[in-house]
Amino acid sequence: MISLSLNATVTHASQCNHDNWQTLLERQLSTEKHYNQYTLEFNQALFRYQSQTLLSTHFTEKQIIKLWDKYKDRFNVQLNNHMNTAYLTAEVLLKRADAVSAKQEDAQSLKRAWQSLAKHCEVSRLFLQYQSALLHVQGSQSLVKDINTLSEKFRQLSLRYRNEATILDGVRQEKQPTQDVLN
Repeated sequence: MISLSLNATVTHASQCNHDNWQTLLERQLSTEKHYNQYTLEFNQALFRYQSQTLLSTHFTEKQIIKLWDKYKDRFNVQLNNHMNTAYLTAEVLLKRADAVSAKQEDAQSLKRAWQSLAKHCEVSRLFLQYQSALLHVQGSQSLVKDINTLSEKFRQLSLRYRNEATILDGVRQEKQPTQDVLN
């Protein structure tokens, strides 16, 4: 159903007139607004990542095990909290990456609509509108690339948190008393 409405918009937008321009400009602004919101969210997540202490970035696995041995009970609680938070954060960031990726089709559709409009403007000998529509095609293509890049950045940041959690989980499991392993 969505593809039908997008195709209808592309077909409908093929006429070089004020209403079609306005429709495409509104879609462009809406898509850019979503992208900007996701960019802001990523920058905030990156700032949090950079401002917190991740054990896996400051210590080797052997050093974390030594910390575990030294502070057993206290460290166990902190380690589990930290690990669970890292797993949760990784999952949230991965969902954000998927949400950003979903906007890529919107940007692709927008690019196709601008191309269709540009073609009709050219055929109608409306050369200023044609040139302007081509600029919007380029802008939409750039937006497609930016959305893809942002999605990948969310995935990479998610992976960093997942790695942190996995390392801590490995240390936690390694330091479990042998009787827990046998049961």
